[in-house]
Amino acid sequence: MPRRPRAAGRGRRRGDGPLLRAGDEESLAAVLAQVLHRWATTERTRQLGRYALFLEALRRPELARALHEGGAAVRRAVAAVLADLGAPQPQQRADWLVAALDGVLLERVAGARSGEPVDDDTFVGVARWLAHAALT
Repeated sequence: MPRRPRAAGRGRRRGDGPLLRAGDEESLAAVLAQVLHRWATTERTRQLGRYALFLEALRRPELARALHEGGAAVRRAVAAVLADLGAPQPQQRADWLVAALDGVLLERVAGARSGEPVDDDTFVGVARWLAHAALT
């Protein structure tokens, strides 16, 4: 029987919501789709600000350090989830999964598809594909 996603409070920042741990590939995909949907809708402005900070960090090394440390913490947390699910090379898979999620999000909040509406099903397909790729 698959485990249900559960919340873990470690590494949380205000506004981030819980770090969700999935019990199987299907629930991982569901969590990824929910997170992408939230980031592209209710937290869109926050994500645009985050991308602006990355550009500013090119000129300010102290900002780059803080952003990179935060990103490393996220990738470690994702690697732990993937390891729990039996993914081979969980840290490497987490690095690529986070990069892919960021690319999907950037495309929807600031890229060529940013003007398209986002509904509950927008990210389901890509989330399933990414979850499968991360775990196999």
